Amino acid sequence: MNKKLIMGLAVVLVLALIIFVVGRGGKQQEQTALVMATGSTTATGYILGGTIADLITRTVDDVSVTIQATGGSIENTRLLVDGQADIAHSTELYNSYYGLGGFSEGAIKDVVPMFQYGAWSTHIIVRENSPVKKVEDLKGLRVGVGAAGSGNAINSEAVLKAHGLTFNDIRAEYLSYSEQIDALRDGNIDVAMIMTVAPGSTIVQMAAQDKIRLIPIAKDKVDKIVADNAIYKPVTLPAGTYEGVNVATPTVNSPGWLVVRKSMDEDLVYDIVKTVTENFAELQGINAEFRVLTKEMLPETLGMPLHPGAEKYFKEAGLLK
Repeated sequence: MNKKLIMGLAVVLVLALIIFVVGRGGKQQEQTALVMATGSTTATGYILGGTIADLITRTVDDVSVTIQATGGSIENTRLLVDGQADIAHSTELYNSYYGLGGFSEGAIKDVVPMFQYGAWSTHIIVRENSPVKKVEDLKGLRVGVGAAGSGNAINSEAVLKAHGLTFNDIRAEYLSYSEQIDALRDGNIDVAMIMTVAPGSTIVQMAAQDKIRLIPIAKDKVDKIVADNAIYKPVTLPAGTYEGVNVATPTVNSPGWLVVRKSMDEDLVYDIVKTVTENFAELQGINAEFRVLTKEMLPETLGMPLHPGAEKYFKEAGLLK
């Protein structure tokens, strides 16, 4: 082959390689690796977070997201503040933003929402043959209240408080979602207090194998929980939500958000929020827990400011005024 032709082909190949490696504006396109703090490995935040992380990694150019199992919302906020996570699940955002509950040492204004992605309902679960009929009956019993430092534990405390009880009135067991289910099955606790999006997959599995009941929260106590805690709303879990539970169960729920530091790149947050919103039907097809929301509910924040990148996208999409 002609020497000049060979050299010409070599130049073309080098130029092609440069074009492949170098992005717009002459800058190399580096992979942005993000860490998402979630919850225990069977918690709803971990499961839904994993689905969202996979979607972002597949869809947003040059971005990968790895999920990290954690103790839950309070720990996740600390990880964000310390720079050990980039995205986090939180059902405690309202408290962290305003310095309430587990954040009474001071408000954390640097952690803000990208979008709401679920409504976490309080489940008070007993085996079918349990003598427990109402929340007041928990006094003196072995009760799973959630992992230490989790939104679940904060939720359990709020529910008990509305009934005139504290953790000192029960034998509180700080167990994760799956640990509570295992302990209830094995007879190592009497009651599981689990905060999850209904229907919670692990509860579904238990109900299919063991007969369970859900303990209702009386209306006056629901009203007190809602009055004392801005994040809660009254909700009724329909009969049949779980196998064998054939009566409706009044309870409370609170929103969960995916949150980031306010300083996160605006374009990156815009791309993430755009991807999740435009593919929300796909997420709902993968996890039933996403079906408690519509796209129109994603920007809801209880008055807290969205990250600027999220706000920009939601306004452009007509989902936020």
